[in-house]
Amino acid sequence: MTDHELCLAAAKAAGYLTATWEGNEAYIAGMMSRWNPLDSDSDAFRLMVDCGRMDLHCGENATRAANEFGYFVEPHGTDKHAATRRAIVRAAAAMVKV
Repeated sequence: MTDHELCLAAAKAAGYLTATWEGNEAYIAGMMSRWNPLDSDSDAFRLMVDCGRMDLHCGENATRAANEFGYFVEPHGTDKHAATRRAIVRAAAAMVKV
């Protein structure tokens, strides 16, 4: 699944109105700024809260987001924040069928 598809599915899971895309940036109806939970800590946090039913565990080397649809592990590599955001988005996207 591409990052674009992943973000669309995550937006749908959170109940956001369908995202429109301009280049690599998503815009959600009612939000005046771009929305990209893969790049923005605040967008990822809001996504996690709005989706509900998600557990997050930041370990020493990886982050795990879990919900009733599975466990989504992202190794930290050189950026533990990016790994955490991606784990959240993957868990949210799994809540819907694209």
